[in-house]
Amino acid sequence: MNTSFFIAKVSNDSECGMLIAICDELGLATESKTYEGLTERVWEIAPEIAAENGIDISIETIISFQQNQTAKDRGSMLCKGSSVYPKLRTILHENGCMFVRHGKYSHAIWAYPPFDKYFTVPVTIISRVLANAILEQADVKQNI
Repeated sequence: MNTSFFIAKVSNDSECGMLIAICDELGLATESKTYEGLTERVWEIAPEIAAENGIDISIETIISFQQNQTAKDRGSMLCKGSSVYPKLRTILHENGCMFVRHGKYSHAIWAYPPFDKYFTVPVTIISRVLANAILEQADVKQNI
């Protein structure tokens, strides 16, 4: 059996204090207040979005979590943002993306033209950094 290997890039959105994970190969994007919560969300969401994109995930699959951190990232910041999902949803619709269905962990599954690639969007998203990464995954040339 071939082992699948994926990289989830982890970073800290210092504006809102959330950790974010992006895996472009799978079309996965999520956020959490803790590292443990983040890795749990990735493993819960990965099989679902992989299946949508025709990618096999097995017991042999490896997801490597890569995190770069600055001294600024080490400071603890209170989450002071509110959901950016309504604005993100509007931008996605305006750029031809389509809501497909609700997924696990408060995530929505979306597709972008020509609707052969799927990606996740946390409906509780507060990180603008993550929202902009999702827009980039969807090939939308606009930022929040």
